[in-house]
Amino acid sequence: MNWELVLKRNGSELLQLVLAMLAGLRALSGGAATQEARLSLLRMLRPVEATLRRLIVIAARGMVAKGRLPPVSSGFSGVVGAKAGIGVFALFDPRKRFGTVRRGTPVLTVIGWDTPARESAVAMPVGFEAIGRRIAVLRAALEDLPGQALRLARFRARRALRAEAGRKVGPASPMRPGWPPGYRVRNAAAVHELLLDCDTLARRVENERVCQ
Repeated sequence: MNWELVLKRNGSELLQLVLAMLAGLRALSGGAATQEARLSLLRMLRPVEATLRRLIVIAARGMVAKGRLPPVSSGFSGVVGAKAGIGVFALFDPRKRFGTVRRGTPVLTVIGWDTPARESAVAMPVGFEAIGRRIAVLRAALEDLPGQALRLARFRARRALRAEAGRKVGPASPMRPGWPPGYRVRNAAAVHELLLDCDTLARRVENERVCQ
């Protein structure tokens, strides 16, 4: 398997989807910011974020973090930090919650995020600021795939140290069991096909890593 080609091809397709979402936000600034438009962006954003996580898993294939391990943010807990005005991309899928079912419109809360300077020219429609920031963070992470892969390698190294010390550790894999977040079994679009392809390849990489 030519993994470099896999990253290049799928990364290019993913970037086109990210740019399409940014174009959609710019179009909404003209006054078409409806609740349906917001939900439509969210339906696109979730599988795109999940696809990037799988590309990061592939990019981290065989990578070993060496030397001093500084504290890193994995994002699996749902707590997101900020660095240089750019939010930290969550490396881990949000885990499924079982129990009480919340009904109604989903609410997005972003703590400690500043709007990235390169996206400041886009006038975000009211109620779309959080989505705009998530897309900006997504784009920044996609353009720094090796750096994100190193974040994952460092997390794994620190997790191994915590496990050896008998301390509590987080999830072993960035990918949650079952279908990836945002995937549609029915009425699948191009983004869902891309997500499923990357999910299959990333799980292959994870299986190889565990068996080593």
